[in-house]
Amino acid sequence: KNIFPANFVFDKRYGGRTPNLLFYSIVSSHFFLFFCRRGLINLWRFFGPNLPHTDTSDDVLRELPPSELEALKAHLASGLIEQKLFRKFRFLNKSYLVAIDATGIATFDHKHCGHCLTRTSKPGVATYFHYVLEAKLVTSTGLAISLAPEFIENDPGRDFEKQDCEQKAFVRLAAKIKKYFPRLPVCILIGGIAPGPSAMKPLST
Repeated sequence: KNIFPANFVFDKRYGGRTPNLLFYSIVSSHFFLFFCRRGLINLWRFFGPNLPHTDTSDDVLRELPPSELEALKAHLASGLIEQKLFRKFRFLNKSYLVAIDATGIATFDHKHCGHCLTRTSKPGVATYFHYVLEAKLVTSTGLAISLAPEFIENDPGRDFEKQDCEQKAFVRLAAKIKKYFPRLPVCILIGGIAPGPSAMKPLST
């Protein structure tokens, strides 16, 4: 079964959907990063004379709404779950283990954008950074499959004293998990987020 959904992502430039171009955009970075010349040969074998230029891939990803890539990732994860690849790793033979934790993705000594989080040290040095809260289906073998992300970021028009945080992002992430995997039985593994009962409610219904 081919779990990569044909005609899934919309390319605004041509008024159509381009699964092959998106596929190229996703895998090319991995091929070039780890295999270099061998990766280029493999891509040529797959695309032939229709191999997209890297600038074309860049143009598409810059215009593509993040929500479409997010939905694509959830669709691919659902395909793997439907193929029962992770059934033997379920907790008590019933629930899939889903680990939720935050990780930093960028740090700056200056304000990078209006969405930056910020903290100031005791000497008065300000640090600006970006965090993301990630939900991953995990197994006892160490495999981790990303289900959904939620960025922890400030609204540019916010009250300066009220920053976004992991607890707030967890509520949004829980809603995404419920949206993309409405009937998936899950056992949530959480570190130091400590969400309240109201935050867990979407996942318990």
